[in-house]
Amino acid sequence: MSAQSGILAEVPRHARYLSCTLSLDVRADDLLQGLKEVTDGESVVLGLGQPLVQLLGSNVSGLDSAPVYSGAGIGIP
Repeated sequence: MSAQSGILAEVPRHARYLSCTLSLDVRADDLLQGLKEVTDGESVVLGLGQPLVQLLGSNVSGLDSAPVYSGAGIGIP
């Protein structure tokens, strides 16, 4: 994937945020192809965490694990 200009764009008044889990029987190539098909980098941007990138057998220079936010009985990695 290439740089996504939408990440630096002004935040829209309305947005949707999705969080997904990975089924371990999915092939990395199929997963990445599916993500490419739904992500245009402008109106639909994608963020991948370090654990997923490592699971896919890749490395992104400078990518760190995000902190875990928790409170009120929930945790958001």
